Amino acid sequence: MEHKSKYKHAAKNVQGLRSKQRETLIEIRKGKRERKFNAKRVRLEEAEKEEPTITLQETEALCQELVKKGQNVEECLRKLRRAFTQGPDHVDILFKVDNCLQCLVGILTGSNIDHQLQAAWCLTNAATGRPEHVLAVTKSAAPYFITYTSGSSPLLQDQCAWALGNIAGDSIECRRILFSQGCMPPLIKLLQSPVPSCVQSAAFAIANLIRDLPDIADNAVESGILPPLLQLLQTADTPPELLCEVSWVLTYLTNSHDHITKMVTMGFLTTVVDIIVHIAMTDSVREGQVVTPLLRALGNICSGPDDYSMTACENPRLMPALLRLLESSVVHVAKETLWVLSNMTGDYSVSQSVVYGPMLPAVVTQLDKGHDFMVEAMYILCNLASHGETVCSELVNHGAVAKVVPLLKNFDLELLHMALAFCETVLRYSDDARFIFEECGGPGNLEQLHNHPNTDIQAQAQEIIDTYYGPEEEDEQLS
Repeated sequence: MEHKSKYKHAAKNVQGLRSKQRETLIEIRKGKRERKFNAKRVRLEEAEKEEPTITLQETEALCQELVKKGQNVEECLRKLRRAFTQGPDHVDILFKVDNCLQCLVGILTGSNIDHQLQAAWCLTNAATGRPEHVLAVTKSAAPYFITYTSGSSPLLQDQCAWALGNIAGDSIECRRILFSQGCMPPLIKLLQSPVPSCVQSAAFAIANLIRDLPDIADNAVESGILPPLLQLLQTADTPPELLCEVSWVLTYLTNSHDHITKMVTMGFLTTVVDIIVHIAMTDSVREGQVVTPLLRALGNICSGPDDYSMTACENPRLMPALLRLLESSVVHVAKETLWVLSNMTGDYSVSQSVVYGPMLPAVVTQLDKGHDFMVEAMYILCNLASHGETVCSELVNHGAVAKVVPLLKNFDLELLHMALAFCETVLRYSDDARFIFEECGGPGNLEQLHNHPNTDIQAQAQEIIDTYYGPEEEDEQLS
C-alpha cells in the first residue's frame, strides 16, 4: 500500500471546484433564478385591473387627443397609463404618433402637479416597452425624473423613482446614462424618506442600477448607501415588500468582495442571519420573496474568508433555520439554501455542525432530486470530505458514497468532476468507503470513463484506478 501515500490529496481539487463556483455562479444565476426579481414593472392600481381592455385603435386615438391638448387631459393620461400596461404594441403607438412623447414630457415638466403625476405614470409604464423606446424615454425624460426624486411631492418622488427603476432594468446602456446624469445621490437620499412607498421605489431603482455594474455599486457605497440600508434591515416593522427591495440591493452589493469586509464590520452579516432565522422559524417564507435575496447575500458573504461563515454560525439558530429552509416546499428557496451551505462548509467548524447534526441526511437526500439540487449538494459533500478522515467516516455512515457512485454515469461534466473528486477523497480516508464503492459498482463505472470524450474526466478516473486498483493492490489481495 506504499503507493497510496503518493496519492494526490483531493483537497486541492475541491478547492479548485469552489473557486470555479465562486467565479461562475453569479453569471449562471443571471440567466436563471435571478429573474424572480422583476427588472421592469408596470404600475397599475388594483381597481384598474377590472376595467375593460383598451384596444390599439383606442390607444392611438388617446395619443392623438393628447397631442391636440384637448379638454380632458387628465382622463386621457389615466387611460394611456393603463393602455401601456397591456404590452409593447400599445407602447409602440406612443412613438408612432408624432410629438406624443414630447407632449408627455412637456406635461411632466409643467406646473399642474396632478398632470405631472399622470404623465410620469404613463412614462413609467412606457419604460417597460421595447429597448429602443426605453432608450428614447431615458434621453427625453430621465433628467426630470432625477430632479423630481428630490422634490417636495412624495407621490411624484415615488413615481419618478419607479420610472428610473424601469429604465435601469432595461439595459446596461440605460444604466450608464442614468448614472452619468447623477441619479445615485438623490435615490440614496430617498432611502431615508418617511414614506415607505418612496423608499421601496428608490431601492428598486438602485438594485437595477448596480446590477452587473461593479463600478456603479462602488459609487453607491462611496455615496453613503450602507448606513441607511442597514437601518432599513434592522427596523423591526419594515414591511415585507420594502424589505424585499432592500434585500436585492444588498445582494448586488455583495456580488463583489470589495465591500464585504466593511459590511461585515458594520453588522450586515449578523443582521441578515437574524432576519433569515426569524423568517424560517416563523413560517413566513411565503413564495420566498424576502428570503431569496437574503440567502443569496449570505451565500455571497460566506463565499469569502471562512471567518465570515464562523461569524454567521455564532447565531446558534442559523443551522436549524437553514434546515427548515432546505426542507421548504418553495423549490428555489431550497436551492438557495444548498448554495449557502456549499459556501459555508469550507470552514471546518461549520462542517462539524453539518456532519454531526440533522443537516447531513437532508443534504444527502438532495442527490435524489433534480440536476440543480444534485450539483449544489455535491459541492457541499466535496467540501465536507476535504476536512479529513473523521468527517469522511460520517459521510460513509450516512450513505453518501452509495448515492454518489451512480453519478459517475452522469453526462453532466460538472457533476462528474465533483463525483470523482468526492470519491478520490473518501477512498483515501476511509476503508469502509472503499468496500461500499466496490459493492456499488464504482470500479466498473470508472472503467467506462476510459472512453469519455473529456480528457480531464479520463485522467481523474484513471488516477483512482491506478491508486486503488493497480498491480500493488492486486498483489495485496492475493497475499
